[in-house]
Amino acid sequence: MGLASDSEIEGALGQHEKPLLAPYYQGISMVLVGIFLSRQSSSDGREIVAIPAVVLRLAPAFVDVGLPLKFCTFVQYWWAFWAFWVCRCLIALSPDGAMGMEGKLIVFEGVEGSGKSTQILHLKRWLQTHAGFQHLQSQGIIPALIVTREPGGTSLGTALRSLLLESQSAVPLQSQAELLLYAADRAQHVEEVIRPALQAGSWVVCDRFIDSTVAYQGYGRGLSLSLIEQLNQIATQGISCHLTLWLQLNAEAGLARSQSRGQLDRMEQANLQFHQQVQQGFEALAVQYPERIVPIDATPREMTVAQQIQTVVEQRLQAWYGTHLQAY
Repeated sequence: MGLASDSEIEGALGQHEKPLLAPYYQGISMVLVGIFLSRQSSSDGREIVAIPAVVLRLAPAFVDVGLPLKFCTFVQYWWAFWAFWVCRCLIALSPDGAMGMEGKLIVFEGVEGSGKSTQILHLKRWLQTHAGFQHLQSQGIIPALIVTREPGGTSLGTALRSLLLESQSAVPLQSQAELLLYAADRAQHVEEVIRPALQAGSWVVCDRFIDSTVAYQGYGRGLSLSLIEQLNQIATQGISCHLTLWLQLNAEAGLARSQSRGQLDRMEQANLQFHQQVQQGFEALAVQYPERIVPIDATPREMTVAQQIQTVVEQRLQAWYGTHLQAY
């Protein structure tokens, strides 16, 4: 058998040039599609999940041009992997990308009379004058600061709050009904207020969240903690707080503060034993979730308590947005 001539070799290469390079050309095109999608991404970045699937759908086209099936499969998965990560990084680096600029949920917890509402107001005012926070807002990294509460953070929640805390019905509200009403309030609150705000990159400062349900309905009312956990998962759809500021105060001292303000709501009217059990619930949660729950001594004067909170939030600002603040 004689050696092939130069013209024959060139002809053979010319016949296979396009099929051999087809996977690479199409792979590069998918990365470009991914770049476009990353710039047009919705706030939760779900489009990037579709990119590897689109890449893999091209495998039959590669087989059609005569390439071996194993080779095609390898190339497709290789490009799917890189298309996914390129797009993920682009979304993370984009100022509008929720994957890189997720909002923060900061929750205030504590027994009755611990000063949550007062300290939330102090934190809001402090953030509104904080140079670093204002810089992050001016850059669109933190679009908004939203202050809300549970129950009562929505129109539905306001009606439920009235039933839960202001009702003077002769028939007492049963513990299970109370639990379900709080869950309903939270489900609406998460869907209507918290989730959209976090997806936009905003900060949500909330007066009470899931820990209160565990402490009040779990430890206080004695309901099943596993049931409460399931309901919280359903209501929050997996959303959890990034920081919980637990205003640590003795239950008896807290009730005394509440009584000094005048009229008590339905929850504040419960006996001391109930509130002591609630306090025990918060203590147990702080031990269980030390990375999330930060105890704040709520016994001193309110400005001293506010300074403790500001110190913690300042540390979290640096941890969460250090790169952006260093540039500032």
